[in-house]
Amino acid sequence: MSPCSAADDAPDGARRVLLRAATQRDHGWLEALIHEPEVAALFNTAPPGAAGPGRRRFIALDCGSGDPVGMVALQGSCLSYCVPPPLWGRGYGSGMVRMVIASLAPALGLEWLDACVLRHNARSCRVLENLGFQFAGLTTREWGALRVPMAALRYRRRIDAAH
Repeated sequence: MSPCSAADDAPDGARRVLLRAATQRDHGWLEALIHEPEVAALFNTAPPGAAGPGRRRFIALDCGSGDPVGMVALQGSCLSYCVPPPLWGRGYGSGMVRMVIASLAPALGLEWLDACVLRHNARSCRVLENLGFQFAGLTTREWGALRVPMAALRYRRRIDAAH
């Protein structure tokens, strides 16, 4: 069943999204997203929209309108995701992570997903916890344009064969 075939959003408030591989035509949208001040402040030296060796980027599209509503990146089992600030709190982050768990990670043969979140990013922590990620400890990452090392919360989730 396609994620866009259901008319309603998920019962937990996650918006239904479709993930597709990012292409060259998405470059302008991705650049604008990762340079939003609120977004740039949350990501390390390789924000989710940035290209890099082994990094796979996906655009999340709203199932109703087809408009881009966020992006997801995977580098190995490390998950990053981002939603434009005007769409924060509307369930798109949950929808994107749900699609990664249900479809993308199994298709890529991943057994685990890992994600790191700055401690003050409570929304992202809730998204991960509500979707079965477990707190796996503290880590230090370089975040933001100044490359300042900051404490981050590390989350981990096993990918079930049933998904």
